[in-house]
Amino acid sequence: MKVNILSDIHGNTHYLDRLARKTDDLIIQIGDFGFANDWKVLSNYSPAKVKVVGGNHDEYPIVNQYPHYLGDYGLIPGFDMKVGFLRGAYSIDRYCRIEGISWWPEEQISYPDLWKFLDWYEIEKPDVMITHCSTITGLHRCVHPVFSYSRTETVLEEAFKIHPPKIHVHGHLHVSKKYDVGKTKCICLNVHESREFDW
Repeated sequence: MKVNILSDIHGNTHYLDRLARKTDDLIIQIGDFGFANDWKVLSNYSPAKVKVVGGNHDEYPIVNQYPHYLGDYGLIPGFDMKVGFLRGAYSIDRYCRIEGISWWPEEQISYPDLWKFLDWYEIEKPDVMITHCSTITGLHRCVHPVFSYSRTETVLEEAFKIHPPKIHVHGHLHVSKKYDVGKTKCICLNVHESREFDW
């Protein structure tokens, strides 16, 4: 099945609108969609057409109101391969944001739920992973070798040691880069970047 992956748009919903006009295929936006007013745009689209993986700059009290939102983690149905997802990341700029207005503590899944994700991942062994953040290795490959990392990146790194997926697509780091980690082909999408895949 063909799918278009759209990276961080940070409220610039015209990038989604433009992509949706260009393709009839499924669009998966991989986090930092925006705040409450931005999410209202999703009402223009069927959840069968547009799905969203949560990032760290999303308004978590409202995301569950939208059937487009995929949740914390799981498999996305409809593909020939097992395509899994995991939401969340850490905001390095959280200290210049305001809680409940421009930052929400739910930006990352709790440790207990991340351990549940790890158990789920070991059972399901996805062929493809779509996430907002990278692994620790990906963070250091894309940004800087000493850049600090979060619990989400740490657990994702451990998951990939258990089972390396064939493909990992993520955003969050605001760079466009392809890199390999062992047997995994990794693709980091830049802000507003989209790419088509056939899975």
